[in-house]
Formats: sequence, structure tokens, C-alpha cells
Amino acid sequence: MKWEPGFLKDCKLSSENEIRNLPELLQQTLRFLSSLPKEFCEEYMKKEIFDRLYKEDYSTGVIVYWQEIDERIKFLWQTTGLKALSLLKDIVTCINSKNYFPALISTRALLENVAVLHFCLCKIDIAYAKIVKTDILGKIERKEISGVVVSKELEDLLIKYSHGTTLKELIKIQDKWKQTRISKYVKFLSRDENFRKASDYYSLLCQVAHPSFGSIQIFYYGGNVVNGKEIHCFGTKQSLDFFLKIASYPLNISCEILADEIPKLRNIKFI
Repeated sequence: MKWEPGFLKDCKLSSENEIRNLPELLQQTLRFLSSLPKEFCEEYMKKEIFDRLYKEDYSTGVIVYWQEIDERIKFLWQTTGLKALSLLKDIVTCINSKNYFPALISTRALLENVAVLHFCLCKIDIAYAKIVKTDILGKIERKEISGVVVSKELEDLLIKYSHGTTLKELIKIQDKWKQTRISKYVKFLSRDENFRKASDYYSLLCQVAHPSFGSIQIFYYGGNVVNGKEIHCFGTKQSLDFFLKIASYPLNISCEILADEIPKLRNIKFI
């Protein structure tokens, strides 16, 4: 991949590791995301068929239920991969065209998506550890025991990921589709000692995305005082320095989470 020379030079000369490592990290993450499935289909048993099966043979019904949980987990990491790849491609294109304003907006969207990914993985990990420890699904599969084993919390989490919305008309149809505020996911991410500054940088990215000071500062290129008057200048040339200060940390942790947590989700299989 060829980078815009000014971006590459500024990164190499930076005293901050997050900025110096950024070009290579973005390339590595793009290669990883490009290796993920580019097309996929979900498969779920129709509700009326599942209900009938469950009544006739609830052990088999339990197995089908957890197979579909696996399918929803697969949907989570696959769609996150698709979105992250699209956003990173856009960020790289914007960097190379010196169009840093939309690059920052895409960085915000990327951080939001990885925050949701991280939240879901943590919840899934807890449920998975409990199931693996007891081997209860293995015992049901082997017909050693029979029983009803479901996880409403996990089911609701994954359905909220795929169906979650803030559109009132859709929430009227299914209240459980009401999406959690993204700030909750970002705050959860910030509780991890490796990502403490996530909320602070997310707030800065929101200042850029909204009609606030950040969305103006990116176009600021200088000022001085002449004859007792302050003069501040703005133009189409956008500030690479401003972009790197705001985006390098969120891009670094986003790439780290994608490379680490998507493979973890790929390895989780209840059945």
C-alpha cells in the first residue's frame, strides 16, 4: 500500500509510538479483515417448526437452540468484520487524499463498532465458560441427560446486536429491539485497563462529528494579531496534526481489538 508522503513522514518523525506505528498497523488490520469471509448467509429454523420439534423432542430442540446461538455469534464477528473493513478502507482513502474530516468521522464509527464487539465478547465469554465447565451441552448431545438449557441473556444480547434500533416504529413491534445507548458500550470498554482512554477520545471524536469546535478546528490553519485585531484563518486544507492527535489512539485500540477478539469469537462454538 502506498501512503500519502506527508502522512508517512509525520508518522515516522513522531515521538509517540501510537502515531509512528499507525501506517503499518492499519495495513496489518486491513490484511486481516480482508482475509475474513466476504459473503455469508445465516440459517435459522422457522419458529413454528422449532416449536413443534421442541415439543416432540426437547433435547434435540436444545441442541438446535444452541446451534443457532453459534450462528448468531458467527453473524456478530462476520458483520463486524465487514463494517470494519469498509470503514478502514474509507479512512485510508481519506488520509491519502488529505481529507481528514471524514476520516475522523469514520474513526468514530469504527470505535463504536469495536466497543460493541468487545462488550458482546465479554458477555459471551462468561456464558461459554459456564457451559464448557459443566459440559452440559455435551451430555445432552450424547443423550446422557435430558433437560432444558437456554440463556435468555445471551439470546437477547445477540438479537439486540442484529435487530437493535432506535426507530420508534420498530421498537413498538418489539420492545426488546430497543438499542442500548452507544455510550454504555464505550464506557464498558474504558473499564478495561488496556483501553482506559476510550471514552475521552470518543468524546473528542463526537466533537468532530457534531457541529462543535472539533468540526471547525480541522479546517483551522493559523492566526495572529494585526493592529489589535485577532485574525483566525480557515480553509479547505485540513490539519494532519489535528487528525493524528485525535485519531491515533482510537485507531490503535480499534485495530488491536479487531485482531484479537474476532479470532476469539471464531473459536467459540457451543455445539
